[in-house]
Parts: sequence; structure tokens; C-alpha cells
Amino acid sequence: MIPAISLRYGTLAFYIFLAACCVLYYCFPKKLRWAVLLAASCFFYVSVSAAPLQLVWFAASIAVSYLFSRLLERQAAGPENGRTEIDGTGNVGTGSAKGRVLLTLGIVLTALPLAGTKCLYFIPGVTFSGLLLPAGLSFYTLQAVSYLADIAKGRIRAEKNPLRYALYISFFPQIIQGPIPRFNRLGAQLYEGHAFDMENIMQGIRLTLWGFFLKLMIADKAGIVVNEVFDHYQVYNGGFYLLAALLYSIQLYADFQACVKMSQGMARCFGITLDENFARPYFAQSVKEFWRRWHITLSTWLRDYIYIPLGGNRKGKAARYLFLLITFLVSGFWHGNGVHFLFWGLLHALFQILGEIVPALWKRLFGKVPAVSAGIRRILTFLLVSAAWIFFRADSIRQGAFMLRSIFTDPSPWIFLNDSLFWLIMDGKEWIVLLLSVAVLFFVSFAKERGHAVSSWVQTRRLPLRWLIYLCVIWAIWIFGSYGTGFSTGDFIYGGF
Repeated sequence: MIPAISLRYGTLAFYIFLAACCVLYYCFPKKLRWAVLLAASCFFYVSVSAAPLQLVWFAASIAVSYLFSRLLERQAAGPENGRTEIDGTGNVGTGSAKGRVLLTLGIVLTALPLAGTKCLYFIPGVTFSGLLLPAGLSFYTLQAVSYLADIAKGRIRAEKNPLRYALYISFFPQIIQGPIPRFNRLGAQLYEGHAFDMENIMQGIRLTLWGFFLKLMIADKAGIVVNEVFDHYQVYNGGFYLLAALLYSIQLYADFQACVKMSQGMARCFGITLDENFARPYFAQSVKEFWRRWHITLSTWLRDYIYIPLGGNRKGKAARYLFLLITFLVSGFWHGNGVHFLFWGLLHALFQILGEIVPALWKRLFGKVPAVSAGIRRILTFLLVSAAWIFFRADSIRQGAFMLRSIFTDPSPWIFLNDSLFWLIMDGKEWIVLLLSVAVLFFVSFAKERGHAVSSWVQTRRLPLRWLIYLCVIWAIWIFGSYGTGFSTGDFIYGGF
């Protein structure tokens, strides 16, 4: 039976649930604390599932990937593979033919639900009910695939206890919205049992507050304008399209970073550290660098399990460009349903290829003034990424192309000088709150880029000042934040993947 209560992220019920889990976690003996996390994760997953069939799919995915993990480890350690144990170095050669068959079959069966449902959207006349899709399918599928591949390569040992493996896949702070963990970095943290540390709780609260600030003060406010322009693009012109594209770039980053910070904050309450997923990507000086900073757990997954297995940098420049195209087509396929997502991925691959082809011209133009060159590269990279985001947000390639073309053919710059922007649903006060919040985000990001963490500064203040800062942030979010009719995982853009 599906419980009546729905533990959606951000709701009061969810945080009561989280607090109860923390109390139980630290009340149990250390060796059993992983069982508390497993029970909490199961209860959470059941609560966010809309139909029993979703639970069946999820359980089947765990069972299949667990079975193949055990078979792969047994095969990898066998004498026909030239080893008697997993050495953990990753330098294990290609393995036996049987091992490769097992790995291929395991990956195919594990990825089939995700790949199959994605492919159905490209078949005309075929519809597929979203109620059949398990929550977090896109995220836990990549987890399970990397787990099997790492076992086959000897990088990790397979977890023998199926319940512990189920916890790794279902850990509730990150299953719905990421980041995408690796077993060698998360597994031991889940199982060892952590001692109570008030600083972990406070750090969890700080991360969660920052997530709420990004979500309610920036992402949701920017989304009001973005949704209006993209959903009714026929009545607007190029100036509004430019504004919407820039705001969408900010909305995506704030929304993605918000849900990751909340996930990290929840996990930190249990003494668990989740991987960082963003490293100030809009300070990147090239699209290639952008992908080293943006959605890091996904981009490194694509590198390690798509790009490098294809051949990576080992088979010449032409082959490397082809592998880039394939990798980013996979990224577009993962992100959404529709040809425009594939086109978005293709654009990012082409941007990287062009970035390697024309560096000499760039150096000739700007190389003599390093500071100016870096600034221009950052601006150009941001504009290229924002142009690609238009196709990501649009409903079709045709809509995206129309909007991008109109930015150049009908720019209408006067909309930034008159009161036109105040007719875009948001009034002047809302614009002021959005702009000030973006300024705060820029200041915090710029300081971090220079090696100064604002959060560390806050931690070193005296207790009264520290709590005054916390209360001011809570008050600002409470008073000035944007609240929808149902704040849930579906409200996060990340949750839609």
C-alpha cells in the first residue's frame, strides 16, 4: 500500500521525517545505523511513488544489478581471468570473453527501463504513462551501471549484502535529484555508522538554507519570466528572448545548485558527505571547462563510462571528435524526451570541437592582454551556453531556432530602457529582489573562485552574530521568496530528469 503522506522535498512533513530519522539514527548502535537509513529510504521511496508498479520496477532494478554484480566479481576473480582477487587498481586488462558478455548483459538489463522509455518518445503514435516510471530512474540507473562497470574493471569489490546494496541505490537524500554517487566514495560512508556531531547538523542546516535561498529567491522568480516568454513566445520579440535566455541560464544554475545543496545538507545531518556537483560553471573560459564545472557527477560519468570506453583521446583527433559527438548525444538523450535535447547535446559537442580548432586565432586577437582575454572568454562562453539553453528549454528545434534568430534580427533593445519588463508578470519589487539575490549569488561565487568561502567566514563568527545571520536569511526567504501552490520534487527542474 502507498502511504497517505507524501514526503516531498521541501515540505514540513519531509523535514519532520528527516528530524525523526536523525534521532533514530543516533539512538541505534553504530553497526546498525545503516539499517535505519535503509528503512528511512524505503519509506521515503514508497511515499513518493504514485503507483505500486513503480515499486516493482525499482525493486527489480536493484535485484538485477545486484545479481550481475555478484556474477561479475566471481568472474573477475576467476583463474581464467588471470586473477585470484580484485586488486583495486583498475589495471586488470580486458578480462575474459565471458566477463565482457556478463558486463554487457548486466548493463543492458539495468539500463533497459530508462533507455526503453526514452526511445518510446521518438516513436510516432506511441504514448507512455509517466505513472509507470519509477522515481529517480535516470539517477539510480547511472549509479547501477557505474557500479557494474567498476566491479568488472576491478576498481571496487561488489557488496555481498543485498540490503546494503539496496541502501546505496535508494539513499533518500539524493535518489530523486542527485548528485550521482560512485560506490567507492559513498558506500563506506553509508555503512560505517557516524558519531553524533553538532557541527554536522549545523553544516546541514547551512547547506539547506542556501538551497532554499537559491530556489525561492532566484530560480523560482526567474522562472516566472522564463515561463511567460517561452510558453507565449509568439507575442514577444528578440529582446524578450534574450532576457529569457539569460534568466533561464541563471534559473537552471540556481535550481540545480539548490537541490544539490539540499541533498548535501540532508546527508550531512547523518555525517555523510555527498559529491560536489557544481564549481561556479559560469566562470568557465571555454565550453570544455564549463563541463568540468557543470553537473560534475554526470559529466565525469559520461567521461568514464561513455567517452573513454569508446576510445577517448587514444585513437586520433578525428575519432576523438566523433566520440565527443556520441557522448554529448547520450547526454541530450538522458536529459529529456525530444529531438531538441539531442540537438542541445550536439551543440555542446560542436562548441568544444570548434574551441580546439580556432585557439590560434583567439590567441592572436586577445593573447597579449591576458586579463581582457580571460574576461572575453568568460562572456563568450556564457553566451554560447545560454544560446544552447534556448533549445534545451524550447518545445522544439523550430521554436528554439526562431527565438535565437529573432535575438539578432529583431533585438528591440528599448525594452531594457522603458517599462516593458514590468509587464512581464513580475512588478518592480520582485525585479529588485531577484536582482539583489543574483548579486548575492555572484558575490559568493566570486569569493569562492578567489579561494574565500563565505560559509567558512560565517562559521568563525561568534555564536550571537552567527545566529543573527541565520535568522536574517530565514526571514528574507520567508518574506521575499516565491512560493508555488505545491513545493515538491516536481518543482525542481532537476527532479524532472
